[in-house]
Amino acid sequence: MGLLEKRVITLSIVTLLVLVNLLDFRSVSNGSTSQDYRANNILFKLNLRHADAIDSRQQLQSRFINYYDQLRSFNTGELNFLHTTDTHGWYMGHPTQPQYSSDWGDFLSFVQRLKDLLFQEGKDLILVDSGDRHDGNGLSDCTSPNGLRSNNIFSAIDFDLLTVGNHELYSEAVSELEFSTVIPHYGDRYISTNVEYLTGDGEWVPFGNSQYRVWKSKNTRRTILGLSFMFDFRYTGNERVRVTSISTMIQTGSLDAIIETIKSNHRPEIIVVVGHLPVHHVWAESRMLHDYLRSKFPDKIIQYFGGHSHIRDFVVHDDLSTGLQSGRFCETIGFLSMNNIDSATSKDTSNWAWDNIDRKYIDFNLHSMLFHTNISKVSEFNTEEGVTLSDKIISTVSELNLTKEYGRVPRNYYLAGRPYPHHQNLYSLISDEILPTLPYRVKLGDEPFEPSNARVVIINTGAIRYDLYKGIFSENTKYTISPFLNQWRVIPAVPKKIALQILPTLNQLDYIISNLDKNADQDFSLDIMSDYYNGDHSSRDRLFGQDIVDLTTLMSPFARSNLIEKLIMMGKFQSDVRNAKEKEQQPFLPHHEQHVLVKLLEFFNWNKLTHGYVTNDDFGDEGDDTKHKQISFYEPPCVIQSYQRHYNDSISNIIFDLVIPDDEDEVIDVVFYDFIEPYILYALRQILNVDLDKRSWVQPREPVYLQSATKVGNTTLYQSFLRSIQVYNDVENEWNVGEMLKRYVTENWA
Repeated sequence: MGLLEKRVITLSIVTLLVLVNLLDFRSVSNGSTSQDYRANNILFKLNLRHADAIDSRQQLQSRFINYYDQLRSFNTGELNFLHTTDTHGWYMGHPTQPQYSSDWGDFLSFVQRLKDLLFQEGKDLILVDSGDRHDGNGLSDCTSPNGLRSNNIFSAIDFDLLTVGNHELYSEAVSELEFSTVIPHYGDRYISTNVEYLTGDGEWVPFGNSQYRVWKSKNTRRTILGLSFMFDFRYTGNERVRVTSISTMIQTGSLDAIIETIKSNHRPEIIVVVGHLPVHHVWAESRMLHDYLRSKFPDKIIQYFGGHSHIRDFVVHDDLSTGLQSGRFCETIGFLSMNNIDSATSKDTSNWAWDNIDRKYIDFNLHSMLFHTNISKVSEFNTEEGVTLSDKIISTVSELNLTKEYGRVPRNYYLAGRPYPHHQNLYSLISDEILPTLPYRVKLGDEPFEPSNARVVIINTGAIRYDLYKGIFSENTKYTISPFLNQWRVIPAVPKKIALQILPTLNQLDYIISNLDKNADQDFSLDIMSDYYNGDHSSRDRLFGQDIVDLTTLMSPFARSNLIEKLIMMGKFQSDVRNAKEKEQQPFLPHHEQHVLVKLLEFFNWNKLTHGYVTNDDFGDEGDDTKHKQISFYEPPCVIQSYQRHYNDSISNIIFDLVIPDDEDEVIDVVFYDFIEPYILYALRQILNVDLDKRSWVQPREPVYLQSATKVGNTTLYQSFLRSIQVYNDVENEWNVGEMLKRYVTENWA
């Protein structure tokens, strides 16, 4: 076919599409599927099962989604899985984001409807969850302990396999609640292979009913082995829990003993690993685990379900093994299906995963749930149990006063959707307007401190968990932005020329990445950032020396994962990290004409795509069930700070700041969240060129005066900093970032 004929065909198609849009734009709402009637019927037939459903949702300030979003269907198989992870208490849904506006009751209805649909066809639906059910939403975090009310809501879903996340392990009270309520509720379905809990009797037991589970699927009668692993979690603040790393379990033979016990008693056909660690190829623990399990089960299907890094991801480990990760915060329901399972035992299993596995990332809203259950009316979709659970969520939210309004946010503020600094960047708002409001305040009996110097206030960007959207700022909003109750520490009277180097030292990752952008041929390995990625520390040692911390842990899991993905796209790895097959696709028209055609179709497409996830994984770019416009992503720094030349904002000090220039010999107070104290000390060691080995004999938190500290040696100065650390503000219930933001909203946006 010649170029002229192609242009004629293209023009004819464009003309036809324009005419169709002009006649009735609704008819192309789901033009890529054979189920177009669904969206049209839904839009005009919102026959809810109970009359007050819409009003109830409006009381939660939620918005209905765009029922004209274009959807992709999934292929079901013999075994089908629904996966959730990193929900962090978001069971009431996202009131300000229509694309994620369904609540946990809607999800329950979806589970029941999809299970009925599959069971009629003799297929199975297996539900799995990868942990992290706290720290991120008022429903889970406004009670003491966290999860006191939300655990019962979560447990309404009849999961077949679930495990613990790291956010169930930080607090002894939260761990005890999880162990004493959630684990008994699920019985042998709650497992953990490498996490243990110390009982009241002094016995270490699995943080779950067992270290594994073996069961048969209900319809297809497949024998499934379930295992569960936590990443190498080294937090030492909770003495009731301990995590044995995957590498240690392999090296000591303890994992061998578990596998041998399983093999001597069972003949699993499929291994399902539900873990709280990423499935991505670059995570060394994931690769290590798969290599080990493949050596023990050379001809079995091994399916991984991951979490922790808050992203949508799907990887192909080999012809019989894939991994699915399903996002965060009740934004995503992961779906995976397996077909032709018996053929996986044949001699030729090449491409089995490619031919028999399907995956989809389902947006957490009614439009998607109705579409995938082939139901056109909400009243037909709702189940009695789902509606009851939604009512329970509504009443719980009301009892906890989470819908109390404090003001109206005038615009959207993004964590990564705008560059930092920017007037619509949330970090800019916090550093410019929120951190300067932090007062010196300690509880009665603590050592007094006189905040008379200028100061910097530093927090890590990972302390801010979510975007702030235009509209109502409620009691729940403060928890979604920053749920942590950290105390504030201070190193008094640090020489200014040292104090102002802390921020760029902790943000040196930005420098590295920017240099990588400029030097496309420079080799890079993620072991610079973390032990989790690679056991060989040589490349990071060349850059930083032996004293190294993982600076990316200062970021949010989502930002950290996007940084990794950027490095992958830049090709900054010494080994292949994607197994995706190359697709040789040529444009129908020359590239410049193809670009014009795309723009033309966008212009005439009355059904504009909404912003959302656009995921590229090992199977390609059609995993998202909803077609979206790409969300812009700008890498955030690791830490941000506010710098106030004088803490006391009296008229005389303001005039002094305007008239008198900065003094090089000035000392300032360095204030920071206690969570990042090890990172602050790391930065000071880097600035002062202090040997890490000399820290052990320094006794911190002894009072010291540093007015002449610049005249002593670097090691002595560092020791002085260590000894001088003290509490700056320990009223964490009133002066955490979430509360400070709420106070700012009340004073400025009410």
